[in-house]
This record gives sequence, structure tokens and C-alpha cells, in this order.
Amino acid sequence: IGEQARNNPSFYGTLVRGVNSLLQQGGFGISPASHRSVMENLRGVSQGTMSQSTAHFRESQTFARDALASYSQGRFIQGEMERFGATINLIGGIGMSAIEGARRLIGQ
Repeated sequence: IGEQARNNPSFYGTLVRGVNSLLQQGGFGISPASHRSVMENLRGVSQGTMSQSTAHFRESQTFARDALASYSQGRFIQGEMERFGATINLIGGIGMSAIEGARRLIGQ
């Protein structure tokens, strides 16, 4: 993920790179579905085919699904990390939506 973020630069990629580093330091992994989603998001945002808000909302959805799966398997610490990721990305998506909407209104 870190390499993909470096190869597909964007503000979103900078955030992903930082979070990925923290997850690695903490010994946390992400599911294959979340990994795929993040990789697609990095490419889409960098290429301009996906908005940053969409990338955050997609991550929120995959992390929420992962959290439910982790909780159902009794992996509560992993589930809490994924729930936190879902929440932070939901907040990021809302914030980026507001910024993107303001930019459209003022024509930038």
C-alpha cells in the first residue's frame, strides 16, 4: 500500500501512507477486500477518476464490513481497529464532500 501511495500521489495517498505506516507499526493487518479497495482508491484518486470523498466512503464501507466479521469471529481488538477506520473514513468522506462541493460552487 505504501508503494502504491507513492506511485499514485495525492492528498488521499499521503493520508493512506501515514495510516498504513501506523497499522504496520501496531501489527495490524487489513482484509484482502479492504486492501483491494485501498489500492483501487489510490489509483483512481491519483488519476482523477475518483473523488477523494468517494475513496473515503468506500474505505468506510469495507472497514465496517471487516469490523462486523472480526467481531463475529471474536477478534475484538481487530474489530475495534476496523470500526475506528470506518468511522474516521466516514468523517473524512463527509469533510472531503464539503470541500469538493465548495470548490464546484466557486468554480475551481
